[in-house]
Amino acid sequence: MKFLEWFFRGEVSSQKEKRRSDRFDSYIPASITADEHSELVQIFNLSETGCAINSQSSFALKDKIYVQMQVIYTTKSGEIYVSQAPIEGKLVRNIESDQGKLFGIQFIDEINEQNAVKLVLEDIQKEHLKEFGGRKPPKK
Repeated sequence: MKFLEWFFRGEVSSQKEKRRSDRFDSYIPASITADEHSELVQIFNLSETGCAINSQSSFALKDKIYVQMQVIYTTKSGEIYVSQAPIEGKLVRNIESDQGKLFGIQFIDEINEQNAVKLVLEDIQKEHLKEFGGRKPPKK
């Protein structure tokens, strides 16, 4: 159950979990390609080092799946960020639940403006500061 809470809790996490970077709640459409398979997914809990996604596919950690992900994101002001280059990552967690198949992805590539992850995170962080006045959001 804790893993599902990690995916869906809607807060910045870094205190309880020893992560290299804060994760921000997000619902961002993206496309992934793993081996010969491509599909549209939703990104949850985006950070500088990785994200969580949902997928209709079945991947196993032992499969050593590497994904290429492209992001499409619209800011509240209407600006659109689209990846000009995919970001590569590897599957590090998976779980099947009543919410579907959820996967933790660790980025291999560095985030930047070309893969749009840096721009998206900057916007999410800016909105977070506005909404919570620089504080961490209250726990649900």
